[in-house]
Amino acid sequence: SSQYIYSSFSLVAAGSTVKNLKANTVKQVLFPLPPLTEQQRIVNIIEAIFAQIDLLEQNKRDLQTAIKQAKSKILDLAIHGKLVPQDPNDELASVMLEKLRAEKEAKIAAGKMKRDKNDSYIYKNAADNCYYEKIDEKNDIRIDDELLFELPKSWQWTKLGRICDKLIDGDHNPPKGIEEKTEYIMVSSRNINYNTVADLENVRYLTKEMFEAENLRTNATAGDILFTSVGSLGRSCIYDGSLNICFQRSVSILKTAIYNKYLKFFFDSKFYQNYVVEHATGTAQTGFYLQEMAESFIAIPPILEQKRIVAKIEELFNALDKIQNNLI
Repeated sequence: SSQYIYSSFSLVAAGSTVKNLKANTVKQVLFPLPPLTEQQRIVNIIEAIFAQIDLLEQNKRDLQTAIKQAKSKILDLAIHGKLVPQDPNDELASVMLEKLRAEKEAKIAAGKMKRDKNDSYIYKNAADNCYYEKIDEKNDIRIDDELLFELPKSWQWTKLGRICDKLIDGDHNPPKGIEEKTEYIMVSSRNINYNTVADLENVRYLTKEMFEAENLRTNATAGDILFTSVGSLGRSCIYDGSLNICFQRSVSILKTAIYNKYLKFFFDSKFYQNYVVEHATGTAQTGFYLQEMAESFIAIPPILEQKRIVAKIEELFNALDKIQNNLI
């Protein structure tokens, strides 16, 4: 199994299409032969070392699983308002959302934007006189028959469409692209991972003219959230604005009126990932399309608490990543 013997056999292998070793050729290959008792000592040491390596690999897998579970728990605490304390001096989320609603109405009245058919209402927290449509016999909180959870008094439930200045998907009938590599690219859900735009060797290349026509639809800018909405569902990243990029339908692009990093972490939470799976539609290929996305529920903290939550998540995630990197 050593590299030395493998290289020796490779040198004497014959054949053009398929390499093969003949018995007489193999017999002529030299190899270093220790005394029999030393052979046994060598084997014992190799087996002991390999056993330790196998144990380390298993521990590494166990630790990676534990870290993944820890991150999921951190996000769960964060979106329930249990990761950082609430500050009574923070402006209530309901006040912030009302300001956002008024700003949007003013833009619509001025002709700067069109009313989105997916606009929805703000829902008050159960602690604020129970403005929910239903609290069932198990005391579960439901809106539109969706099972949610209780929030701190300063927080607010709302629908995603309510807090987006832009919510759109990529081209439903995209161009095939060109063979020549250019700086203008069209990506799909395969290129969106949980942190960045990736796998840029597997994209469609466009001419400048093709890109400018496609870009009229999505116009991705720095700070937009990219979300995989067809096929592989629920991955997202915050776009850094560094590429000439447009999208196929499998990616949704949104610009949020709240802190984009908080919303991205909310998307990563087990609650929202489960929501996406449960509300995806389609048979051959499932999708979490714009209508479903706009109608999905988001737990909104006060804006200053959003930033405190993000800072704490990043602090804890960085500590966990260091542990994992040290093991590797």
